[in-house]
Amino acid sequence: MSQGDLAAREKNLRAQFKDATTGPHKDLGKAAELKAQLGVVNSEKSARKNATHAPNPEYARHTHKLGAAGLQGEKARQQERLQEATTGVATDPKVAKDARQKLSLIQKEERARAAEVRRGNLPVAQPAKPLSPEQKQKYAKDIRGLSDKDLAARKKHNEATLKDATHGAHKDPIVAERAKAKLNVIAKEMKVREGLKKGPDASYALKQHRAPDAGLQREYARQQERFEEASSGDFRDPKVARDAKAKLAILMEEFDLRGLAPEAEDGTSVDTEGDVVDVDVGGTNEVEDTNGVEDTNEVEDTNEVEDTEEVNAELSKMLTGLGLQVDAASAFLHQEFAD
Repeated sequence: MSQGDLAAREKNLRAQFKDATTGPHKDLGKAAELKAQLGVVNSEKSARKNATHAPNPEYARHTHKLGAAGLQGEKARQQERLQEATTGVATDPKVAKDARQKLSLIQKEERARAAEVRRGNLPVAQPAKPLSPEQKQKYAKDIRGLSDKDLAARKKHNEATLKDATHGAHKDPIVAERAKAKLNVIAKEMKVREGLKKGPDASYALKQHRAPDAGLQREYARQQERFEEASSGDFRDPKVARDAKAKLAILMEEFDLRGLAPEAEDGTSVDTEGDVVDVDVGGTNEVEDTNGVEDTNEVEDTNEVEDTEEVNAELSKMLTGLGLQVDAASAFLHQEFAD
């Protein structure tokens, strides 16, 4: 990386680290990973600063930028120069001195890299491989949470990597392919954002687009609750119901974009068929309940006293029965005295 690209990389990592530790996309696992990457950047800045104090600063910076294979190739070239300048036909003390100095710088660079590996700041050099479909999906998920400014910086970084891997000093077709793949993912993300910015509620749509999956699920549950309460609860509000319905539609589009579905509190998928109905929120205050039961906004008063006529009828029925029992007893007594 150039100094400018390294500075942009550090700025981007610091922004992500802040977001992963105290921002809306808090993720301690990712924060630890970003902290390690910042450690690598700081080590790189320190190494570049030390190179300026080397006997041959320009060559020290050159060897520091080389990859593992490039550094080994340069080492072999300087060893060959030294051998020819000391034991060959064309001996040259000046060339031999220069070769020794450069080999010393190469050895210093090798020791510095080995120390970085032991500290865990650098991975052991391995051949690059093309991005797998799973890695592309993970990369798309990672950049989704970036701000527009950070996304542009990520694009610039990969463009520089692609240029260097195709036409620069560190040509590598696999690295170039990886950079191309990442740039394609970034282009798709930028296209999605452009579409969201043209939508009816751009700020809300963009905010939810950058939210993690768990945050999107929570927001869906919140808006679903708002809609149900505003359309069929005790505090009906046509305006709130309309707003919640619009936000639910935006959330569903985001779920479709990610290949996900809303989840219930128990973690099962929610069947969204018929969950949000077309509601006439402009005229009457009647809203169709999403469970298919019509609510006419009329509530029966359970404290109302029964009609008086019904009470009287019950009392008469009881008295009539009592009278019949008295008549039967009288008739029995008359019959006894008669006998």
